[in-house]
Amino acid sequence: PLPNVAYAEPIDVFVGTWNLGDAMPASNIDAWLHPREFDLYVVSAQEAGYDLEKGQNGSAEAHFFGLLQSRFCFCLE
Repeated sequence: PLPNVAYAEPIDVFVGTWNLGDAMPASNIDAWLHPREFDLYVVSAQEAGYDLEKGQNGSAEAHFFGLLQSRFCFCLE
């Protein structure tokens, strides 16, 4: 059983999933993500095995998390 709650406040939740189709997302994902408009974000990506642009190092996963991190200004590690 949950403990009794004396006070509860509604929150705005963003739940989004993006099928990238193995294509690199644009560097600005604000149109999809709407940063700073919600209290809680739940984000998922499928088919995110895209190739990075020439000269970029790392994995597609690290790149996608980097895009998220740059929009929210906190560490996801």
